[in-house]
Amino acid sequence: MKRACREFENNIDSLIKDKLEPALKQQALAHMDSCPSCSADYKNWQKVTGLLEYKERIALPENFSAELHRKLESASAEKAGFFPGLDLSGFFRIARPAAVFALVLLVMFPVYLMVSKKMLPGKSSAVSPEKVIVLNFNIQAQDAIEGVNFAVNLPDEMSPVDGSGFTVAGNVVSWQGDLEKGNNEILIKVKATRGGDWNIKARLEKGGRIKAMEKIVSII
Repeated sequence: MKRACREFENNIDSLIKDKLEPALKQQALAHMDSCPSCSADYKNWQKVTGLLEYKERIALPENFSAELHRKLESASAEKAGFFPGLDLSGFFRIARPAAVFALVLLVMFPVYLMVSKKMLPGKSSAVSPEKVIVLNFNIQAQDAIEGVNFAVNLPDEMSPVDGSGFTVAGNVVSWQGDLEKGNNEILIKVKATRGGDWNIKARLEKGGRIKAMEKIVSII
């Protein structure tokens, strides 16, 4: 392997996490432009990072991390000639990103299948039923509710799997009930900066507070 390629692989993780010094970053990007092999490795390593970050964002069964580590050790022994019990950080440092990506994908794919129905856009959000998301708006007049425009940052737990907290904007399209009794059910239609259009059932309370009644119910 060329020296430039070795240096690039040593810095690839820092490059993806944007923690590389400006001079080294410029050098790495220039090398990637001229080396198809390293460019492919960079894309594979991005996928590895994404899969590992995805694992941190989803609700997983108890003891999942220990089971994942055990399977990685077992797979590394079969695929790379290592023995179970070896520190995998060494494997991730010296193995080519393509091999690491294949190994992580081998373990993560069943996890993807397990959670895709409840996590991917178009399905239910990962918000637990007991959690409520409070959206605050300056709405005081009962006759000024319908059609009011708003923008709000949703917290991480209401986000699609491809990102953390994101901004949505939309308007209240319908509401019913008696504001004085605090039981006004409304349907909020929002258009996200990513992730499509969302419907959120909510309750309008006194003082202009809109409280989500349940998790996101659908994506149009």
